[in-house]
Amino acid sequence: MLQSFAQSAITGTVTENKNNEPITGATVIINGTNQGAVTDFDGKFTLNNVKDNATLSVRFMGYFTKEIKVNGQSTFSIVLEEDFQSLDEIVVVGYGTQTKRDLTGSVASVKTEDINKAPTSNFDQALSGRIAGVQVTSADGTPGSAANIVIRGGNSITSDNTPLYVIDGVPLTDFDPSSLNTNDIESFDVLKDASATAIYGSRGANGVIVINTKGGRSDGKTDVSLNINSGLQYVPSRLQVMSPYQYVSNLQKQALIADNYNPGNTYDDFLRIWEDPELYRNAKGTDWQDEVFRLASFQDYNFSVSGGGEATQFYYSGQHVNQDGIVINTGFNKTVSNLRVKHKVSDKFNLDVNLVYSISNQLGSSVSGNGYSGNIIRDVLVFRPVEPINDDGNIGFDLEDDTNRYLYNPVDNLNNTDRRDRRELFRGTIRATNKFSNELSLNVVGSFQSQNRRSSLFSGADTYYGARGSDGISGNITSDRSTVASGSTVLTYKPKTGRLIN
Repeated sequence: MLQSFAQSAITGTVTENKNNEPITGATVIINGTNQGAVTDFDGKFTLNNVKDNATLSVRFMGYFTKEIKVNGQSTFSIVLEEDFQSLDEIVVVGYGTQTKRDLTGSVASVKTEDINKAPTSNFDQALSGRIAGVQVTSADGTPGSAANIVIRGGNSITSDNTPLYVIDGVPLTDFDPSSLNTNDIESFDVLKDASATAIYGSRGANGVIVINTKGGRSDGKTDVSLNINSGLQYVPSRLQVMSPYQYVSNLQKQALIADNYNPGNTYDDFLRIWEDPELYRNAKGTDWQDEVFRLASFQDYNFSVSGGGEATQFYYSGQHVNQDGIVINTGFNKTVSNLRVKHKVSDKFNLDVNLVYSISNQLGSSVSGNGYSGNIIRDVLVFRPVEPINDDGNIGFDLEDDTNRYLYNPVDNLNNTDRRDRRELFRGTIRATNKFSNELSLNVVGSFQSQNRRSSLFSGADTYYGARGSDGISGNITSDRSTVASGSTVLTYKPKTGRLIN
């Protein structure tokens, strides 16, 4: 039985409970979707196409999140209660930390448990819908592909809008999300506006994502953890496509309309290829969604051990992810190792060393294609559901669609394309901190990162790109290597301040 729900526009006002003042900038999201709105200066919001059975989630920093069921209502008056505990949470900003109560810039924090709830191969894919003003999309559905993250709208039409990543205090260029184990994240903060990102200069123009990773324990105990997550992925709902008879009948109508007006698409051309549409009335045909989409498995193995005492703390983690794509012959796997050691040399001098090594492999043809041609998903939905009938009465076989030269048999395209993308990364960071006094301290950070990437693509004769190659095949191999060393020195002075007494 199919269920349907009415959709309508809703409006509302969000206020705070203390003085009944409107809240500007509160986020109102429809649970289970990416649809949402932000309240204006008067605390008002509008949402369109909202189902009667939807649930609204209303959030604002320093207040408890409130969930409200629509139940067919069109107007809402929502009151948020202040959360004093959240205002005392520590967030990482620039060279140090602050409580949310003292912040003047726009900073958002994501709870690590929320990120870990999502069974994804990389942490960036789990951010969708969790941060107001941050858009997370995927340009390529291939497993392991990095998500496109845009903070507060794109700053450029032609240039890159990727934010700057700062991992454990080190700004990283060309950051690969697959090199970070999601379970190693201790805090995750997003710096949005100019005041919050100013210290990073032009690099922070697109916003800054600040991530701190876990460390060891100082109580003399040792924790050992093993987590195994597995699941299945599939396409929950598929588009209804034409049957062979509907498809050929539609071509017949197009040919009749275009006859004598469009050379190459006349009615005589139609009859030469397809003959009488009635021949296809009982033809079984092919739904290419059944041939290309599959039930895909996902496994995530995580091991970690943390321990130490007052002088030395250590943390080690290892992760292996194996993900099959829901499109045949696509997949992704990665292995990440992380070691962090903190040592208290003296009461004033501390060392912090972090080593990361990762290998990732992305397999299979890109499903998004390049522009109008070579798009696998487009071929799946549009490529003819039946082959023309030959003179002997049998269904023929052809790789290219007669009605559109840019359409190609998606199964042959995938089976005859070998695409591999291997990335290897090593990153080492050492931090030395010396506390001269309660007011004055020195922090010196050095970082070294080396990345190797090898990409190969081979398209056989039975593929869109291979058939158009000079020798009936097409291929290329790309190899690149980058090495980056960086360092920073920060001298911090925090003078003692008196306390104002009324």
